[in-house]
Amino acid sequence: MTNRVLLNNVDHKDLRVALRHGADFGDAVNQLLIFPTEFEEVQREFPILFRREENGAYQCVALLGLDRDENLFLGEDGWLSRYVPALQQRGPFSIALQRREGDEVGVMTHVDLDDPRVGSDEGEPVFLPQGGNSPYLDHIIRVLRVIHVGMEMA
Repeated sequence: MTNRVLLNNVDHKDLRVALRHGADFGDAVNQLLIFPTEFEEVQREFPILFRREENGAYQCVALLGLDRDENLFLGEDGWLSRYVPALQQRGPFSIALQRREGDEVGVMTHVDLDDPRVGSDEGEPVFLPQGGNSPYLDHIIRVLRVIHVGMEMA
């Protein structure tokens, strides 16, 4: 179950996200969807497969293991690779598109408040004390941009 809400610096001024990886957070998979915007980084670490879907479209995935739920690049302390695919880097954050006047689409950042990494006690702050974006949130916004632009390209 998810509790996705629009992220803002008023309601979430004290929000922190623990930077944890593991099977509990969806990292124990043998393949991950990847996007053309991250091919340069991904190809240095993982094999890339182009898989044909039933509708004839191609989907790109990074191959992480050969058996179900096997990620050979995940250790007890997190990822062993230098690069982590964007879908896993984003953690509890996601993109929502909002229609505006004149068919303009606004990109909004949401956070899943039910994700076990989200809280107010430990982890990286999402916002600065004065309300601006923390360096962590700036990184997440770049990751979400990789996903958003990559989905459009794919």
